[in-house]
Amino acid sequence: MSTKPGQVHLAGLGTLTFLGVLGAQFAKEAVPEQRKMWARVAAKYGGEHKVGPSDRSARYDRIIIPLPAGTIVIEEGEHPGVKGYRLIVRATLDVPLPEFRIVHQEALQTIGKALGGQDIVLGGDSSFDEAFVVRGPEPALLRRLWTPHAKQLLSEKLGDLVRLTVSERNALSIVMMTDVEEAQLVGAIDLAMELAARDLYGTEALRAVEGRVGLSPDFVPVLEVRRPHAVRVKPLVINDKLRTTAALLEKPPASTTPIILHIPGTGTPAKLEPSALPAPALRFLSGCGPALLEVTPEREVFLRFNDIVEDPERIRAAVGLLNALCASPTQAVYR
Repeated sequence: MSTKPGQVHLAGLGTLTFLGVLGAQFAKEAVPEQRKMWARVAAKYGGEHKVGPSDRSARYDRIIIPLPAGTIVIEEGEHPGVKGYRLIVRATLDVPLPEFRIVHQEALQTIGKALGGQDIVLGGDSSFDEAFVVRGPEPALLRRLWTPHAKQLLSEKLGDLVRLTVSERNALSIVMMTDVEEAQLVGAIDLAMELAARDLYGTEALRAVEGRVGLSPDFVPVLEVRRPHAVRVKPLVINDKLRTTAALLEKPPASTTPIILHIPGTGTPAKLEPSALPAPALRFLSGCGPALLEVTPEREVFLRFNDIVEDPERIRAAVGLLNALCASPTQAVYR
């Protein structure tokens, strides 16, 4: 049976029209399901689901979740370095985080370009280090930030992850495909909350000690104690590891002898030898360890802990020890 060209054209147009209507109807039916899922997620975290203006698309919907020190906003949009619209879980925080970018090896091959820079090995989980490409200018801070639980959330819950970044000190973005399942969205929120809650610098311990806590120009918390002598306590990266350090801001007596003293941890017996510490300093030693006390030939005094200190009593002991070095002339004691 012959068919006129016009009839063929009209039939094809009718087919396309039918498929278009079917697709629009499917999308319209999918929107309520997505919005129900977003509403459940918002309620789970005590947040708010704000419905966008369209009944055909949830593209302009948002979830807003309050944090103790910031806010999480979930919405669809564009993200630098990623093509097309994505679902973005963005946490804006009151506390600083180290800058970094993390991409799954498979996703990196998909987007077809490298991040540049040296790959950082976070350590503690070889499978994580093999699966993810990590970049950032401060490896020591990233190793402190990424807890085993955070690694587990990223590895097990976020299969469709495209990119995770901190491009500014207080802005964390988890960029995903728009068609994520509820469990993946929950995993992304849990990960953002885990990283946001990390006391990266031991700030709570610093605030618990009598003195004034401020922020240095690089957003690191600094404790200053002025009585009876000036002591400054702050985190520093030493030998590629983040550590709490204390420094005496005044010179001890001229008779003070230069020393390097390894202070053992609690319950570890010290090897006692004749030393040049003043007697008042002895009672603070056991509360500081493990740590390293150094008095330089120029009479600069430092105490460096082995890690970030989260116990304010250890910081109080360190402040007491440094103050005691100024309290009295040198006496023959033990270390």
